[in-house]
Amino acid sequence: MPSFKLSYFPIKGLSEVSRMLFVLGGEAFEDDRVPFEQWPTALHSASFPSSTLTDSLCPRFAGRTPFESAWVDALADEWKDYYVAMRPVAAGYMEKGHVEEQLRKDENGCTGHFVGPTLTWVDLLVAEHVTAFEGIIPGFFDGFPALKAIQKAVQEEPRLQKYLANRPETYF
Repeated sequence: MPSFKLSYFPIKGLSEVSRMLFVLGGEAFEDDRVPFEQWPTALHSASFPSSTLTDSLCPRFAGRTPFESAWVDALADEWKDYYVAMRPVAAGYMEKGHVEEQLRKDENGCTGHFVGPTLTWVDLLVAEHVTAFEGIIPGFFDGFPALKAIQKAVQEEPRLQKYLANRPETYF
């Protein structure tokens, strides 16, 4: 029986990176996907917080050195700013059916990882966002080869193959 329970909406959303960290870390967990209409009840009966991810799993995927770990943290902070800024774009696209502008960046020499030569949790974060966003706007990241390389590296990670193939298909 799993010793960890992850409760979230019945979508990938913000909990998908946590799910992938459990899989990569070899930790059994209960994936409790609570229907939206049951969420208020489930929220009141949940126990918070669990430090498993921050204390045990995240450090294993936060870079190999303190320098790499600092970069992972910095990128995650930048990611939060990006995420907040992109939400209206996604909402606007879903309402209008298109995006008027895309920022493009020259991204030469990407190894498939943001920091160092190994998988970090920020790679999972970025790859999952690219996958989810392209489900809404197909081809949106085609002009961003580094992001696509990171997405590909995560999707081809052997330890994630079974999980990715069997996870529920959701809109986000």
